[in-house]
Amino acid sequence: MSYDFMMFKPRRTINAMAEIQPGNLAMQSGEAVKAELSRLYPAITWEYKGDRGWLGELTADGEPYEFRLPAGEDECWTIATTEANSSPALIAKLCAALELLAFDGQSLELIDKDGSRPA
Repeated sequence: MSYDFMMFKPRRTINAMAEIQPGNLAMQSGEAVKAELSRLYPAITWEYKGDRGWLGELTADGEPYEFRLPAGEDECWTIATTEANSSPALIAKLCAALELLAFDGQSLELIDKDGSRPA
């Protein structure tokens, strides 16, 4: 796994990377995110890593994904997939279903329910 997406819950519309600041982002509980992801994708297997949070694994659309969630609350959590899977549909689906914003640090794009755009 080497292609990572940072997942945020915006309080308002964010149009540029510079707008990803604490006042514009909601805190996310690792437990709450885990429950939401498990509801959408019951096949995720979870492993509790103590104070490092949760690690979830899923194969969807023929590709592997790792979900790394905080032990408590944080503004961000991550999804990792293979380098070959650089524009997975799963990310856009999660953004739409959970009202999230993803940052693709490799291509420097923001992804939300409306698709991707330059960060």
